Amino acid sequence: MTSYLLSLPNELLLSVFEHLVPEPLATGSSPELSRDYIQRRDTLRRLCLVSKRLCGIAQSLLFRNLAVTNGAQTVLLFRSLWNVPALRRCPRSFACPILLSEQDVVEDTLNCWNSNVDALSRDPADPDIAHFLSSSYVQLGHVEAPLADGDVRPVTPGGAHPWLDQFSSELLPEILVGILLALQGQVRDVLLRTPEEGETAFDPFYLWDLWELPATRLAFPPLLLSTARSLRLQGDTDRDNHWHGVLPTYLPFWEFGGVTRLEYYRDAANWNEVFRHLDDEHPADKQASKQNTMIKAMHQIEELRFYSSRMAPWSMRQLLSHCPKLRSLHWEFGDRVEWLIPTLLDRPFYESDFEPQTSPEATLDEALMAASGHLESLHLDVMIKSTARFDSRHSVTCLSDFTSLRHLTIDTVCLRGLRPYAADPLEKNLGPLHLIDVLPPNLESSCPSRSGTATRSDCRSVVRTTSCGGPTSTCGGSRGSVAQDTRRFRVSYTGRPAGTLTTTMTFFLNAIPPTRSLPPSGHL
Repeated sequence: MTSYLLSLPNELLLSVFEHLVPEPLATGSSPELSRDYIQRRDTLRRLCLVSKRLCGIAQSLLFRNLAVTNGAQTVLLFRSLWNVPALRRCPRSFACPILLSEQDVVEDTLNCWNSNVDALSRDPADPDIAHFLSSSYVQLGHVEAPLADGDVRPVTPGGAHPWLDQFSSELLPEILVGILLALQGQVRDVLLRTPEEGETAFDPFYLWDLWELPATRLAFPPLLLSTARSLRLQGDTDRDNHWHGVLPTYLPFWEFGGVTRLEYYRDAANWNEVFRHLDDEHPADKQASKQNTMIKAMHQIEELRFYSSRMAPWSMRQLLSHCPKLRSLHWEFGDRVEWLIPTLLDRPFYESDFEPQTSPEATLDEALMAASGHLESLHLDVMIKSTARFDSRHSVTCLSDFTSLRHLTIDTVCLRGLRPYAADPLEKNLGPLHLIDVLPPNLESSCPSRSGTATRSDCRSVVRTTSCGGPTSTCGGSRGSVAQDTRRFRVSYTGRPAGTLTTTMTFFLNAIPPTRSLPPSGHL
């Protein structure tokens, strides 16, 4: 087998080996890597040991999509990129789904660091190494044990850290990941686990202070993450029933130049800091430059994805109004939706504890209309346990105004005014859903019927729960059913916008809201 591989040309070997590259971790991934991911990396690693020629092909693929899930992996990846400049241009995706300030991560990082620090390069001719060593952001020496369990880092008001000029073992994992982000000169997709709002963990030193403190800015090269197009943040994937969530400001995407895609898993619905800068009509001189940078970054966003989100419709409307080039929105409500009352913007109301005041601005329609002129793809879902409180605020009735919409997915029927929960599901859990009425006027539609194709006037879908637990559908007079173990059916429309090829719009309708599952991967 080895001789056969060596007889193949490099172009063919590269094409074959590329199929072994593991996919980037999906947003919402746990630190437990899948068996497929591990097997693919192990295969590429073994190919690197076959011969120097195969190593030259497989090694770059081994570093294509990276993930660190413990402290030791963080140190070993740091050693590879620090010592071998050629590897720094290989990564295209980097994922760190662990909370770097956790005590076990700090201890694991420290032990591996002290075992490998003597093997790290000190070459002053390497510009990256020279930069970081001269900034004192990292010191290539053994470090002492971290603080005892239960101790807390001292934090001064305003977020300033008193240990900026010293290399702290407690900050070692965060410092190493910060340098890893800076060393990857061609990375396009970044996934990070960050502390959640109100969580006992500490602020992400390497991200938050990046734009708050000039001292840390000097530690990073000016082109930090300049090639990144997709930035993703996630909170604790095992704690879906608490109030906290990821703050978007933990990753200052506006500082990186070319970001077009943002994803958040369990966001805290708190964009107030961003809105405050964007909406400031008379910024101070020192804030004007920052405002211009943020506005430019928002105007570049083409895709937004929110999984298990607490984003209030009012906040979403504000956010969408600042994204004139947004083409795709994925908005999946979590079990802790926060509703902000426009007249009391500083007072959060949680739906499970309070009955919020009804306001025209606190509706899904108002939020979505901010992107009605340019949105091409929309996915809405409500991942909650009960829809008893759903009212007119939660119904989506404005889709006919979306002149550019080509792809639509609604994964919960209550968004269209239906109630999936009823005392007698066979009778009361039945309601007509006139899908054709919500389509944009510039689309033609077709769906299966006995005669082949239904017209716009007679196409109707009815959702009901059958005795076997699966839904049935009626469309244009033809009745169909789905498998007993599935709770979805699909109605497809083929649209032909002026001057474009035929495209398909698919509505996914769940008779019963699905249980929580990991969101689909946000691959580039």
